[in-house]
Amino acid sequence: MPRRQPGVTKCTTSDGRTFWQYVVDLGDDPDTGKRRQRRKRGFATQADASAALDEARRAIEAGGFLFDVEQMTFIEYLEHWLEGLPQTDMKPRTISDYRNETRRYIKPHLGDVSSRS
Repeated sequence: MPRRQPGVTKCTTSDGRTFWQYVVDLGDDPDTGKRRQRRKRGFATQADASAALDEARRAIEAGGFLFDVEQMTFIEYLEHWLEGLPQTDMKPRTISDYRNETRRYIKPHLGDVSSRS
C-alpha cells in the first residue's frame, strides 16, 4: 500500500461505503484572517485522491485554482462547473442541453444572486 500523503484521508459512510478525499490549504483569508481550505471527495482510490491533490497544488502555485465561491455569483459558479463537464463521461448532447437550459432559464432569474446577498 502506498504511503499516505498529507491531506488525503479515507472516509467511511454510515452504510459502510468508503471513499477517499483530499483537503488543500489555501492560506489565510486577507479580509478575515481565517484559514481557507478546499475539500474534494469521492475518489475511489487513495492514488486517485493523491494525484488530484498534486494537481490542485500545482494549480494553486500557478495561480489558477484560487477562485472564491463566496465572492462569485450563482451564474459564475454554474459556468465554472459547466466548463469542467467535457472532462466527464457525459455525452456532448447532455452538456449542450445543460448550457442551453442555463442560458435560457437560469441566468435570467438567478444570474446575479451571490452568497453575500
